[in-house]
Amino acid sequence: MIRREEHECPLCGERFFQEAPASGSSCGMWLDFQLAGAVASPRDWPECPKDGFILHREFSWEEVETLRPFIASWQYQTLRGSSPQYWRIDRMEKELGVPLRERADILLQTTWQASQHNYTFFAGMALKAFRERMASSAAGGERRDRFVRDCMVTGELYRRLGFFDKAEALFARLVSTPQVATDAFCRKYVERQLHLIGEQDDGSRLLDDALTV
Repeated sequence: MIRREEHECPLCGERFFQEAPASGSSCGMWLDFQLAGAVASPRDWPECPKDGFILHREFSWEEVETLRPFIASWQYQTLRGSSPQYWRIDRMEKELGVPLRERADILLQTTWQASQHNYTFFAGMALKAFRERMASSAAGGERRDRFVRDCMVTGELYRRLGFFDKAEALFARLVSTPQVATDAFCRKYVERQLHLIGEQDDGSRLLDDALTV
């Protein structure tokens, strides 16, 4: 089911309509945590047709003014129509001074929108961000569940990029952690990854290999 939503660009005031799915259904999950099935994953955000400003969150007046010259720049405008929407979201957040580690999930979702020819570049950017976030989380004592998820994503990106030794070492360390040992999902995830690494498989794979989408 599709619903039609009205939006207003905070930059130029343009009012526009954009269709958005009202619901969807997932039948599984890819190993990079993208949902599989008839569901928008990642979701498409409203985007001003006039200047390309993406309304992925609420912006303060100061943030809009900071972004104004960047959105109008040749650098940003050439990305419209030639790059994933989430890459442009990442560029906006970078312009606002958001650290790379805090943009990790945006960059991961960029890989979900990537084409075959540019996947390696975006996956490399996401890997760098997740490695920074893992280091920061370990030093700061962040929530264990988030740290384990970040390790899983990092290991998946290693595998997809063909760094099998690094992926195997990371998942081998995870096996002995209490969360993986006691959580059925985590245990299944790590076992699936170690099997694929043993096969030297760098493809996009579902958590459940019995599923087809």
